[in-house]
Order: sequence, then structure tokens, then C-alpha cells
Amino acid sequence: MVSSVGVLTTSLALAALPVRAQQSEALFRYIALSPLDTITLGRPFGSLQLADRLSPNVYQLKPGTFGGAERIRVLTDTNGLVTVMEFQYADSAVFSDMLKDYQASLGAPTSNDSTPRRHVVAWQDAHTRFELTVVTAGLQQIISTRMIDLSPRR
Repeated sequence: MVSSVGVLTTSLALAALPVRAQQSEALFRYIALSPLDTITLGRPFGSLQLADRLSPNVYQLKPGTFGGAERIRVLTDTNGLVTVMEFQYADSAVFSDMLKDYQASLGAPTSNDSTPRRHVVAWQDAHTRFELTVVTAGLQQIISTRMIDLSPRR
């Protein structure tokens, strides 16, 4: 299945996915699962057939639904609008490589927070926050990204 992410063109955006350019100054706001199924921050989550419901407002996309990430979770508000998309990557993902690619696409991060076990780099605009995170547990590194909707609610 071909999938794409609403992101500026980069070779490793969300783990080497084919990508489709969005507005040149916008952060990621959607993922296209198929020509008919797109999940967009701030919009109703309508891809229920492609996800397992984990709790009233948390869904996990079924395996094989979207390439590039090992696991994708979609969080909604009480009205069913997508508020967050969380992507967890395979052990083979390399934080420094992903960071370099995102910086090439998005420019300098708007924040960079680091502790001995956790490093979060973020880009933010008026509507979206995008975070790249690595958590170190022993010798293992867990790499994830999050798209967070900051749009005001109507």
C-alpha cells in the first residue's frame, strides 16, 4: 500500500516514506493512508475501519495500514476530532539521522529539551507542533514523533 505524509519533501521524512509536499511553510497536518483515507489534525477521525479502538479517544492503526512507522496511534477529543498522531519507529531508526533530515526540511527547531534519558526536538507554528523524541532505556533507544493540533477549537 502506498502512503504519504503531509510534509515538505525529504528523503527520510517519517522513516523514508514517499512524501507529498504540503504548503511550504506548514508543518505536518495529515497522513494519507490511501487515495480515499486521510487522517488530518483537527478533522473528524473517519478511518475507523483501519484502526483498533484502544480506549474511547485512542485508536491504533492496524498493522500494514501505513508504512514507515512500527506503530501509529491517533488521539481524538470528545467530538471525535484528531488532536494528536503518535508514530513509534523500529529499533533500526537512528535519531541523529532523522533529526538531520527534519532540520533540512523544516529548518531550525523551535525548542530542544534534553535530559540524560530523554531528548525532545520540536518545531511549531500557529496550528501544529511536531516533536521528534528519543528515550534511552538501558542500551535501547525508543524513537517517536508526534503531530499535535494547536488550532483553536470552535
